[in-house]
Amino acid sequence: MIHVRMLYAAFFVLILASAAGAAITEVPSPFADPVCREIDSMLADMRDPTALYIQAKNCPATCRKAEKDCEQYAKVAAACWRALSSDTESYAKQNCVTTYPASNPNRKACLGGAGSDDQARRAEYAGLLASTITFCQGWGTNCETTCTPP
Repeated sequence: MIHVRMLYAAFFVLILASAAGAAITEVPSPFADPVCREIDSMLADMRDPTALYIQAKNCPATCRKAEKDCEQYAKVAAACWRALSSDTESYAKQNCVTTYPASNPNRKACLGGAGSDDQARRAEYAGLLASTITFCQGWGTNCETTCTPP
């Protein structure tokens, strides 16, 4: 399982080092630990679909609902990480502006690095979301195939 928090921390370090190697005074995010749930946490959190709803009166519909809930929680987590990434980009850009005067060529490189890091994080989140939704759909299909016919 990929740990988004480690990726987040690594990208934050890259933001701070992006201005052509120049020393930058850090303007950190106010969050000591990311406030978002891991996007792919459903992979470990979903129960065994082959026994969960097998005796439920409306097993197929219950499986589909659980699948949709799984997808929704993954989307909420991804949205949280995208918002946190935007905040991190904002702090990094603020740092660039306060560190380098408008006439300093390192300012443009610093701002560009902050934007590139945000795009890279967002691409990673999109990949995690897609693979998690695929997992949720497979879970739902597996769940439905175990339902006892009425």
